[in-house]
Amino acid sequence: EENVKFVGNLTKPQLAQLFQTIKAFVIASAIENQSMVTLQAMACGLPVVGVNGRGMPELVKDSVNGFIVPIDDYQVMAECLVKLLNDPILARDLGRVGRQKVELFSKQNIAKAWQAVYEQALTKIKNET
Repeated sequence: EENVKFVGNLTKPQLAQLFQTIKAFVIASAIENQSMVTLQAMACGLPVVGVNGRGMPELVKDSVNGFIVPIDDYQVMAECLVKLLNDPILARDLGRVGRQKVELFSKQNIAKAWQAVYEQALTKIKNET
């Protein structure tokens, strides 16, 4: 009980401030398509331990910016978390890579990707007419 706190709803600045006080981000949800909270944790430079479900493996590459564990294997999840807590250099390095990776999901990069999709569609339509 002394190690777990339920903080309720937080503003984005409050969440970022909270993330600065922790050493790793762990998410056990197997139904996240695009986990915004995981992206927010990565943006704060945290290594992530997440499960191999839905979109999480797209965000977290095992041993690159965190760890991906089998769904419902809480033992492996705990082992990965302990590994991060016992190796602050590893945690820092994985968090740094995650911070760089999250830039792929910036508004500017997403807008560029959508623009490219629309340009391809327009080119295809022009070529078909």
